[in-house]
Amino acid sequence: EFYPFQIPPPTGFGQRFNNEVGPARGLSKSDWGVRASTLRGGWDLSAFYYGSTDVSPTFYREVTLTPTPTLVYTPQHDRIWQAGGTLAKAFRSVVAKAEAVYASGRSYNVTRLSEPTGVVPQDTLDYVVGLDFTLARETRLNIQYFERVFFEHDPDLLYDRREGGVSLLLSGASGAKIQPELLVIQSVNRSDRMVRASLSMTPASNWRFTTGVVTFTGPVTGFFGRFAQDDRVYVELRRDF
Repeated sequence: EFYPFQIPPPTGFGQRFNNEVGPARGLSKSDWGVRASTLRGGWDLSAFYYGSTDVSPTFYREVTLTPTPTLVYTPQHDRIWQAGGTLAKAFRSVVAKAEAVYASGRSYNVTRLSEPTGVVPQDTLDYVVGLDFTLARETRLNIQYFERVFFEHDPDLLYDRREGGVSLLLSGASGAKIQPELLVIQSVNRSDRMVRASLSMTPASNWRFTTGVVTFTGPVTGFFGRFAQDDRVYVELRRDF
C-alpha cells in the first residue's frame, strides 16, 4: 500500500518489480560516521560525516519489449555519504533550530525511456529551519521550512531543482491526560499535502488510548499525493509494563 515508488508507466507499457536486492555484506560495506559537537554562548552546534548503505532503495529499470512492452524495476541500495551540521539556541520560550545535510552517491528515477538504467546520480543539499514555541499550559507549536536542492538537475526528474515545503505541529501538554495533536506538511512546489490529527488519552497509569485520522492530497507523482486513495483512521491501545 505504501510502496516507495511513484512513476506511472507510459501508455502501452506494463511494469513489474523484482525482489529487493539487499546490501552486500563485509567489513568494507559497514556504515560508519563521526560527529563533533560543542556549546558556545548558548548555541548548540554540531557537525558530522556519515558513510553508509542507503536505507531507501533505488529502483533500477530495464525495458523489455517482448512478449509485451514492460518496465522491469529492481530495487537496490546504493552506497552514499552525507556531511552536515546542526544548530539550536533558546530565546526564552522560543527555540530556533536548523540542520543541513549534503548527500552524494544517491540516484533518482527519470521518466525518459532512453536512460539505460532509468536512474541518474544527483548530489543534493537538504536543509530545514524551524522554531519551537512553548505556549500557555505547556502547549507546543513547531513551525518549519525545509528544502531539497538538486545539483546538476536532470530535466526528466519528477522533482524541481528546488523542492520546498512547510510543516506545522501543534500538540497539547505532555503531562496532560488528554493530548490533542495536529500535524500539517505542505509542499510549496505543488498541491501536495498530509494532514494528521490525533487525540491521546491516559485513563489510568500505564495505559494510553490514541485515535486519529490521516489524509493525503496531491498528484500521483507527489510525495503525499501518491497515497491520495489511502486516507486512514486508526485506533491504538497501549499498556506499558
